[in-house]
Amino acid sequence: MRSVSRDVHQDHLPLLNMVRQRRLSDLPDFLENSPFIPLGTTEDESSIPRIAPPKPTITQILRSKRLRTVLISLFLISALYIIPSKIRSYHPLSRLGLSGPKCYFSTPVTTPAIPTSGVNWSEYAYTQYATNAEYLCNSLMIFESLQRLRSKADRVLLFPSSFFSASTSNNETYLLAKAQTEYKVKLVVGF
Repeated sequence: MRSVSRDVHQDHLPLLNMVRQRRLSDLPDFLENSPFIPLGTTEDESSIPRIAPPKPTITQILRSKRLRTVLISLFLISALYIIPSKIRSYHPLSRLGLSGPKCYFSTPVTTPAIPTSGVNWSEYAYTQYATNAEYLCNSLMIFESLQRLRSKADRVLLFPSSFFSASTSNNETYLLAKAQTEYKVKLVVGF
């Protein structure tokens, strides 16, 4: 194989020498930019006009390795940041609250700062609604926390009139009296 390629090269040697001796200006126009003609001529390099390489076509750009690399890297970056957040928000277990606390997946809600001066606290109230003894006990615990935290807003407790009937125990009346005296709760018979 090697000897065959040497022979072919030897056969073309006279042609190559002849081409080298010719000047580029003697060549026809369609051969000036031919890649098959060697540039080893005797002409000065500065006198040969430089032809800019042709601009790539859109098809060549779309098929280029550089564009594919950029597109793949953009896709991977977006996949790393966007897809996990979408999976968390649309995952069925997260919607049911089984995969952890729901507040973990949502953005935190901030409350505005309450001004310390210039607020008429009598316009605001913490209201509880107790329909039985268990809810009344729960409301009393909430009012105790508000008293301990020195809440300035009023406290209101709505309860049914059945708390004063003969069938209720003294427990409800004791808890209502305690709410009114110790925690300054306004009692309202609701229904």
